[in-house]
Amino acid sequence: VLGVFGVGGASQEALDYVTTSASISKVKQQQVIGGVISGYAFDMPAGGVSFALSAEHRKETGSNEPGAAMQNNLVFGNFVKAWDGEFTVDEIGVEMSVPLLVDAPFVDSLSLELAARYMDYSSVGDNVAWKVGFNYAMNDELRFRGTKSKSVRAPSLSQLYSAGTQSFASYGDPCDQTNISTASDSKKANLIANCQAAGIPNPGTTVGDWRPSDDWRSVTPPSVNSGNANLQEETSDDTLFGVIYTPTENITLIADYWSFDVEDAINSLGAQRVIDDCYEASSLDNSACDLVDRDPTTLDISEVRNGPYNLASYSLKGVDLEGTYKYETSYGSFNFRLLASYLEHREFNTDVSSEGYEPTPTVGEVRYPRWQGNLTVGYTYDDLYVGMIGKYRHSTVLDREWTAENNNYNDVPSYTEWSINGRYTVSEMLEVRLGVSNLFDITPPRNPGTYDEGEYYDVYGRRFNLGLNLRF
Repeated sequence: VLGVFGVGGASQEALDYVTTSASISKVKQQQVIGGVISGYAFDMPAGGVSFALSAEHRKETGSNEPGAAMQNNLVFGNFVKAWDGEFTVDEIGVEMSVPLLVDAPFVDSLSLELAARYMDYSSVGDNVAWKVGFNYAMNDELRFRGTKSKSVRAPSLSQLYSAGTQSFASYGDPCDQTNISTASDSKKANLIANCQAAGIPNPGTTVGDWRPSDDWRSVTPPSVNSGNANLQEETSDDTLFGVIYTPTENITLIADYWSFDVEDAINSLGAQRVIDDCYEASSLDNSACDLVDRDPTTLDISEVRNGPYNLASYSLKGVDLEGTYKYETSYGSFNFRLLASYLEHREFNTDVSSEGYEPTPTVGEVRYPRWQGNLTVGYTYDDLYVGMIGKYRHSTVLDREWTAENNNYNDVPSYTEWSINGRYTVSEMLEVRLGVSNLFDITPPRNPGTYDEGEYYDVYGRRFNLGLNLRF
């Protein structure tokens, strides 16, 4: 008998019966063989054309081996399946810097930057990434730079080969009479025809038509989150334009505008979307239906495999700002560095194949504040350095689609945190370090959605650290 009240209420035999151990062994290996040849190809009136040629063969392998308890649903009631996989990639790249002008009117120097890389993956096939850019110095004070490029990202081992983790995300059956009756007129005909093709008796919109069993509707049905071996690579159209202004040797100001448009982005839609895509299509002959199983006896959905797909897209634009200032005195030098990022635009479309999915703006939500910034103030005197760092996040909201009926906790105030650190070089062999994190013991914003959010805010409070660097 397992006694749950009082100290010592449970015997060791009872505890042994209800407890178990869980473990997962994860291994990832990478083997790389590559080489680079660089130098000057030839001379032009403005200078030598530099180049770099590279070639690389890479093999990545990975495995995930859960213990028996996890594979057999003995921990939390959710199984985790073992998997292993690998892919190889061969790459050839070339980079060139071509000087176009030097010491011309209004031009100190102007160069063209070119790069291209061909890659052949055993998992997704071949593709090409490229870049075209320029560097233009008008004079000693003012410089401009810009690039236009295409980036490529292949799916990871786990996104390709993960065998599955059981989940119990809630979803409904599109063939349920209550769901067909509330579906749009453009979808009802497909739903009824596909449900009939799946063996559902009398699917329809009226009371008395088919519904899943009471047992199925009384529980949260199972699903499996897994990989997708048919994934393709993501591609991005990138733009960068920057200005660098150096009015004196002690002051530098930089502003970079950037824009990224990502197509074929990898995203998991969720179990409900997989089932809907299956039964709302013109027939059951579609890839989504390969991921949905029905019990041949009860006709209830027995499993949905929710994997990643190349169905998403997103775009983002913004500006990065940087300013540095150095000030020398007879009693030491001061260094100031300010980094700030302004997010102008960020939209994410979870499923570009569906007419019902519109791009979702997310600028100003907790994950994507409009402004972020770091200020570093450093002081150096002989062998002593003391630095203070301030981190700032602009005020945000939990959800841009929030309405007053949801709750009263959508607004998240701005957040500023300071830390200080110092080091002193005692000798060539010994350096002493001291630091205080979250100097003023600032807590996260007092909002239920952020108060324990350690990804963006410090949840530990003021902390001290002391260290020594000893060189032999």
